[in-house]
Amino acid sequence: MPANSWTRHRFSFPAFQALFDSGNTPRPPEGFEGLDHYREFIAEKEFRGAINLFDVRIRIGAQGPPQLEYQHHEEVGFTPMRFVINWAVIGNPKFTGWYSRGVGDGGILEIVEGDCARLQQFLRFKIGKVGDLGSWVMTGQFAPSAWMQTDSRVCRDGTVSIKFYGTFVPSQKNYVDYARVVHFNMLENTEAQIDAFLFAGTCLDAPGALRHEQSQAARECE
Repeated sequence: MPANSWTRHRFSFPAFQALFDSGNTPRPPEGFEGLDHYREFIAEKEFRGAINLFDVRIRIGAQGPPQLEYQHHEEVGFTPMRFVINWAVIGNPKFTGWYSRGVGDGGILEIVEGDCARLQQFLRFKIGKVGDLGSWVMTGQFAPSAWMQTDSRVCRDGTVSIKFYGTFVPSQKNYVDYARVVHFNMLENTEAQIDAFLFAGTCLDAPGALRHEQSQAARECE
């Protein structure tokens, strides 16, 4: 890893080394071939948290507000609990002992605004009990909750806008139509952003920001 705010931080060893040793691999792909590919990725447990909004349709009548039909998925992911064999001759290999499921919750909220309807989808998640105890031992702080959120707005005139939000930890990839549109890499965090996450408070939501905003025309369907 190149020198950055993580390697220079006072918790770089052993706390952050343990954090990165437990990183999910392989990384999420640059795109999915569709819903089945996404589900295959989820089944591998190599993610901290995932949300998906799909099959969205807006129904507009002569009277009354627009109505949305959709499917959604929110799932708290896993921390691979890895061990290292300190034997330089064979490259100090790592192996995964087990996957520790995180703790959290998610959901979706539907909001009607005149000729538009919004879907706010969110997931709140943090590491499991073993990792949380390790966080306290190494830093003196229990882990806060990371979170991610999408805000999708569909209007009567056929326009669609999507906003992606998330915390500074962990790294996140955002997709539209299963193609990646933005990748937030937590290695680019400043020391202030790292500390804002670490010291957000036990079980409280860590600070985050708007990551990406995209507008496009809705596809017509019968």
